Amino acid sequence: LETIVFMLSKGIEVTPRNIMIYNLMNRKASFLTSCLEQLLEQLKHDESANLSLIKAKLDECYFKLEEINAKDIDDKINNLIKLLSEIEYTLKIEDYYGFEIRENLSNIKSVINIIKALNNDFNYLFIPVVINNNKTDVEIFIFERKSKRKKVDASNANIIISLNMPNIGYIESHIEIRKDTLSIVFKSENKEVTDMINNHSIRLKEAFEYIGYKKISITSISDDKSKADILSINDMLNPYIKNDYHGIDVRI
Repeated sequence: LETIVFMLSKGIEVTPRNIMIYNLMNRKASFLTSCLEQLLEQLKHDESANLSLIKAKLDECYFKLEEINAKDIDDKINNLIKLLSEIEYTLKIEDYYGFEIRENLSNIKSVINIIKALNNDFNYLFIPVVINNNKTDVEIFIFERKSKRKKVDASNANIIISLNMPNIGYIESHIEIRKDTLSIVFKSENKEVTDMINNHSIRLKEAFEYIGYKKISITSISDDKSKADILSINDMLNPYIKNDYHGIDVRI
């Protein structure tokens, strides 16, 4: 019920697929990357020349770390939407009804639609990336605590970045910027990763000092339970809302 009420408040169509997609995104299981990889694998075995050309372009939809900026994100997401439309059109004209391909197409489109709806209220990125030849989803929230403004002051910002990697598992970084003061807390399920970050934090401090931050705090903690998700960030932006009632018209 909580998920349904939240989706309604954000203008997200409440369908079984959208509820499933929303919950899978919150489980931090690299769902978008998984759908893209399955789609690439399915297209690999298709003999259509048109689909082979589209498949080659799909690999270009993954981000490299240096490409994560506003312009490149818009370009790549728009390119992904265009490629999905081309696949659908090709399947239609070639009279192809493969269930698995259509299922992954629908899942990817649902992810994109949910991301767009959430971005009406706050800055939210959920994108496929390549890090050291490993593909995964990176989730990024950018906001001002206790503020519902979408435009964020860069000197008073909160940023949460999370991803799941094969070697280090799930990791979150919570970044708080207050003028020339920078605080970063890393959360990891793996104590070895936590220790490694703590042991090398001095190098990260030096890098931030070089670009102008004067007071820097970097810590790393082991935490395999609490994970930042869409709902918890929404609560941070609306801390004073209590007993907010919603009516749901359920017709059987």
